[in-house]
Amino acid sequence: MKIKTTKPLLVAIGATLLLSLSLAACHRHRQEPDLERGKRFLTWLIDDHLEELKATEDQQRQIHAIRDRVFVRVEEQMVQHKRERAVKVLAILVEVKKDQPDPDKLHRMVDEGLKRHGELAHEAVDTLLEVHAVLTPDQRRQLGEKLAERLGAK
Repeated sequence: MKIKTTKPLLVAIGATLLLSLSLAACHRHRQEPDLERGKRFLTWLIDDHLEELKATEDQQRQIHAIRDRVFVRVEEQMVQHKRERAVKVLAILVEVKKDQPDPDKLHRMVDEGLKRHGELAHEAVDTLLEVHAVLTPDQRRQLGEKLAERLGAK
């Protein structure tokens, strides 16, 4: 029963963290993501859940520290992505403009991108497990039930 209750929690928090970290890896139609607005929204969402769960000051402090670390990581990823994007786009364009593009080179580029996204997903899971460890079993149950209801996965 414990696994069923915490599974929606893990999925929802993981998805939220993946979304946050994914902001670092992509642009939407040449527009910079509004990082500050995203930070405010996620902070509000986290604080709302912590209030409903009656989290202690220590739990709030720990989870805010995790949140802040994730935000720093997202900003670092955004800067890195911006630096690397122009080079990657140019390399792809050079290949596809050739009479005989190198399929192995293009596949390697795809594999590098997939590897990077996989690394980000693993970071998200590690962060999720940190948050999970901060909450009490009853808080995990409450949050799992709430998220399951919102996700329609009762």
